[in-house]
Amino acid sequence: MLILAETAAGYAVFKAKDKILKKQNELVSELSTAQGAANILKLKKFVKFENTIDALDNVTALIEGKVSGKLANMLGDLKGEKKTSLVVSDPKLGNAINKLPGLGFSIISDSTTQDLYRGIRQHLCSLIDGLTPTDISTMSLGLSHSLSRHKLKFSVDKVDTMIVQAIALLDDLDKELNIYAMRVKEWYGWHFPEMAKIISDNLAYARVIRVMGFRTNAASCDLSTVLPEELERVIKATAQVSMGTEITGDDLLNINLLVDQVLSLSEYRTQLSEYLVNRMTAIAPNLTVLVGELVGARLIAHAGSLMNLAKQPASTIQILGAEKALFRALKTKHDTPKYGLIYHASLIGQASTKNKGKIARILATKASLSLRVDALSEDKDLGASTGIENRAKVEARLRQLEGGRDVIPSISNGGKKQAKFEIREVKGYNEDGDSIMVDKKRSGKDLTNHEPNGILETRKKEKKRKIEKQAGEEKKKEKNTSAENTTTQPKPHQNANMLQPSFAHQLPTAEQNLGFYGKMIDSIGTCIVSEGQIGLVLKFGKYERAVDPGLCKVNPLSERLQSVDIKIQIVEVPQQTCMTKDNVNVLINSVIYYHITSPYKATFGITSVRQALIERTQTTLRHVLGARVLQDVIERREEIAQSIQEIIKDVAENWGVKVESILIKDIGFSLELQDSLSMAAQAKRIGESKIISAKAEVESAKLMRQAADILASKPAMQIRYLEAMQAMAKSSGSKVIFMPSVGHPQDAADGSSANLNPPRSKYDFSNDFDQTIMSATLAENIHS
Repeated sequence: MLILAETAAGYAVFKAKDKILKKQNELVSELSTAQGAANILKLKKFVKFENTIDALDNVTALIEGKVSGKLANMLGDLKGEKKTSLVVSDPKLGNAINKLPGLGFSIISDSTTQDLYRGIRQHLCSLIDGLTPTDISTMSLGLSHSLSRHKLKFSVDKVDTMIVQAIALLDDLDKELNIYAMRVKEWYGWHFPEMAKIISDNLAYARVIRVMGFRTNAASCDLSTVLPEELERVIKATAQVSMGTEITGDDLLNINLLVDQVLSLSEYRTQLSEYLVNRMTAIAPNLTVLVGELVGARLIAHAGSLMNLAKQPASTIQILGAEKALFRALKTKHDTPKYGLIYHASLIGQASTKNKGKIARILATKASLSLRVDALSEDKDLGASTGIENRAKVEARLRQLEGGRDVIPSISNGGKKQAKFEIREVKGYNEDGDSIMVDKKRSGKDLTNHEPNGILETRKKEKKRKIEKQAGEEKKKEKNTSAENTTTQPKPHQNANMLQPSFAHQLPTAEQNLGFYGKMIDSIGTCIVSEGQIGLVLKFGKYERAVDPGLCKVNPLSERLQSVDIKIQIVEVPQQTCMTKDNVNVLINSVIYYHITSPYKATFGITSVRQALIERTQTTLRHVLGARVLQDVIERREEIAQSIQEIIKDVAENWGVKVESILIKDIGFSLELQDSLSMAAQAKRIGESKIISAKAEVESAKLMRQAADILASKPAMQIRYLEAMQAMAKSSGSKVIFMPSVGHPQDAADGSSANLNPPRSKYDFSNDFDQTIMSATLAENIHS
């Protein structure tokens, strides 16, 4: 048996006995010492690496599971060893050696060789002459450094790593900038709170603070380099009437330091964004044209590398980033997500809501093709032509879905033009299309013998398998339905010929052989279920079936009938005291109208439906009234009852009950509250009556004032004199009337008549007329 050992110095082949691997215990004890290892293993051949480059080439080939030229030559020198086993540490390398022509080795590479190789590495210096531990350590260290540099230099993912790090840092910078900008607005907002509403851009806000400083400097500073002219005028005008508090110079100094951080981070983010755009354009130009730099970078970062992303199918690229939503949808059997990170692409944003899923699927397909061109194409001059062509197709499809009928433009780069694809309407499904075309010359022969791989038989088997699968699924559904029926009452079906819905139901049970006496006893028992009720039959205390009104069979020994009333029930809720929002105690009387919709739930799901509804209504009533003032309780009685019904409705359905309505019968108050309310109403009415009487007195005074003004005139007084004289003349008896005199000489002698009776005009005949009328009336009265 030969043993191949790969070391940092070269390849070594040791010779040992064939049965050494079968005695593991003895092998471990022998390899524990250098002398024991030398007794078991004898060096057959040793090929030393010429230099570091030669060692690196051979080790790289070993890592990839390939046979290098030096190793092949060494194994070729051992062809003379016939019927010999070759022990190899790596199974992948063993398969590669086994494929070499002309070698008759039996390869052994399993777990039994681990102890053997552990002993060889431990006593390598004693097994190979001329090697010292220092030489082995130096060569291992140099080879390790060379191998690490080689991996970094020729790593496929080395450029992708820059993109992954850049997009991750860009996201972190966005978060930090948002936090810093928010802190700047909150801090400076104490001094100038109105500026946050005027300037919404965080960067402009920070620059204004840096230029202006205190808000009192707004009128003298120049903000034209930071803001437009209109915003500058608004800022200066608002700063003069700001409601902010005053801050000190130290406060402003710390705010400016934070502003400098925001500005510097913003500048660095701009540079990083440009760097990312350049790297994406150089590494994945076609993907960048399709979905943009940021979305493309996030897709690459999520997949780990450009090569990993290129290996993914279009369906995976479409939902990449939405894995949690995908697995949740699969677990709950809901619709799977239509897009992940690709949703942020501009093409999907341009689509309407109903077309976003279609555009995401199309864009993911084109992105998959573009990714493979970017990752695997060796033509560096190709550029982004594939991405441009795919984007044009996606845009044309988008316009077509949005209502247009654009034809996909053909962007040629020296290749063939694609033929125009026409969508034609299919009038119906052709079942003959599923069959195989039959040659007329062979129509009478057995076709199965002439079809390749028995296509007809395969299709028949597939069709039969589908039918059996559907039958199995239907059986499972029936089992699940029967299992659900054991715990829940089925929905009642309305019978058109009956006023009462039917609740009759029989649980599936295994048939039992009752025997002669059992059948006789079973046929004896009968019960009657009245109209408006449902009968629930319990067999040995377990629900078995429901029966409709009428005559039904019940085994008197094993079954018991329990009637459930499904008519509308009227329950009066006991009077209770509730406190309103304005701390007023009221007495509420209410009533509930309900009926049972699920006899099973109402009977076996709750102890007492009636009591449960009363307690629930009382609790809900206290809750609803506690949120309203007394005036609302009095005026909006129906609205309160409706809100209580909506709250209780869902809970009652779980109990198998439907609440038809809840009414508030009466609202009572305490004696003190009644007195206060009546006094308030009485005071209100008294006040209103006083207002009315005051208004009436004002109107009466106005009328009396007008009447006084009218009666103060001289013609009106003369009419009153005449009316009085006529009234006196109608009475019997003689009367003495003293008429006012005009211009009497005695009055003139007293000197007072001048004031009472001013001199008349020569054209004033009113007094003469009065005297004439009064004399005539007096004479008539005396004469009578």
